[in-house]
Amino acid sequence: MKRSVDSDRFLSKITVAAVIKNSENKFLMVEENTSDGIKINQPAGHLEKNETIVEAVIREVKEETGLVFLPLSLISVHQFFLNSSSFFRFNFYGEVDSNSKPFSNEKQILKITWLDESYLEKKKKMLRSKCVLAAINDFNRGLKIPLSTIKNLNV
Repeated sequence: MKRSVDSDRFLSKITVAAVIKNSENKFLMVEENTSDGIKINQPAGHLEKNETIVEAVIREVKEETGLVFLPLSLISVHQFFLNSSSFFRFNFYGEVDSNSKPFSNEKQILKITWLDESYLEKKKKMLRSKCVLAAINDFNRGLKIPLSTIKNLNV
């Protein structure tokens, strides 16, 4: 039986997130205004047209925090379903210049702050999704996938 192109296809959305930890064992987080209220998240966002996932995470950190992100490894990939959509979230570990002051010109970003894991555990209901703590847990477990495993075949 021949299927129509649209009948059984389920398109997924690609997102990226940056896990950034400072020397005080705190993680760089943003408080953002969402349709579900104020939420805490890593600097994160959607992949844009003609963009690699590494370019996307660098761009998202810059847009949301004003900081230049140097990705060092891929931590993990999370798949989740939300509102009849499938999402794949690529979680990267990397660094920013610790001497730079974060800022954002994006109106939905209310605050940029460094938070420790125990605070995030206590504020689970304020987290944007389960992926926030899952990415930190993956980082703490030492998961590191070399960036060289990500191949851009359109170059």
